Amino acid sequence: RTVFNKSGSGFMTREELRIGMLTLGLQMTDSEIDEMLSVGDVNQDGRLSFEEFNAMHTSANTRRMSNVIAQCWDRVFEEAPKVAEKFHMVNKCAKPMRDFRKSSRVLTHKKRHVACDNPKALHPAVDSCGQNDILEVESGVFTEPIVLNIEGVALVGGVQNNSEGDLNTSSSSHGSTSTTTRTKIEVNSSHPAVTIRVKRCFLENFEIINHGTGPAILVDGGYPDLVNCVVSGQHGGLLVKGRAHPLVKKSVFHDSGRAWGMLIRESNAIIEDCHFTGNSDGGLVVERSSSPWIHNCTFTKGKGCGIVFDDTASGVVMDCQIAQNGCSGVLLTNGANP
Repeated sequence: RTVFNKSGSGFMTREELRIGMLTLGLQMTDSEIDEMLSVGDVNQDGRLSFEEFNAMHTSANTRRMSNVIAQCWDRVFEEAPKVAEKFHMVNKCAKPMRDFRKSSRVLTHKKRHVACDNPKALHPAVDSCGQNDILEVESGVFTEPIVLNIEGVALVGGVQNNSEGDLNTSSSSHGSTSTTTRTKIEVNSSHPAVTIRVKRCFLENFEIINHGTGPAILVDGGYPDLVNCVVSGQHGGLLVKGRAHPLVKKSVFHDSGRAWGMLIRESNAIIEDCHFTGNSDGGLVVERSSSPWIHNCTFTKGKGCGIVFDDTASGVVMDCQIAQNGCSGVLLTNGANP
């Protein structure tokens, strides 16, 4: 079991605790980290086990913390609906979190299917979803913007009918983003092609394009999963705001004509195994005190910088390749301190 634990050892070190809190937007001082460890590290081995981490939120332990630390710890247990999700939040493989979210639907979901014969069929299908429904969408092109505002809905694209009429879903979990079949949402709109305004939802195997003045995707709050998507917008790819905390994994952000591949504003994000290429105003722009965790991503051939940290933004960048961009690979401005 992993606990804010990138190495997968089952123990969380002091540095992993700092990074884990940072991904939740909590930039803590060295003395505050030391205080948390002193309270939770029962056997005093300098690290936290799964059991020690879980016990940190008991009333006995929080009474031993200062008000600042107790409030930070409360924030950890409020940011996601289940403690189990947090134990995998900074893990190198995000699949345990995805599996947990899918398994929570087993007893409550309804599975629906959307055919590709009508380019306007996806919008009403999404609007008719109930809580925790799974919407399987055939490969094809849909031409109207959609809004995800029902809790727990999962949209899975790239579904294909075989010769016997059964459904098969192509997933990036077992293949590369270049060969996966996706469902396309292509619009020319001042609104986002996809708007997410809900705490929990799941979007996988979609190509999302907006030729208009709106971004391709807007995440306005919550902590959705976006997996194996290809995103492009003339005025921006993915906009994250509203103190959101999405997981973005195995996705491509490319050729934004006049803007960024992804913009994170007053929010956080976990961005892993993604590719940013050919964007005009920065592959990834982080601003206004945002603090993402960026791992194993590539930033290439942009007309601007690879990554821009602006306006007191912070965050963590690990194991990324940044090359062949028109400006600096990483630009820090206005008090940014990743």
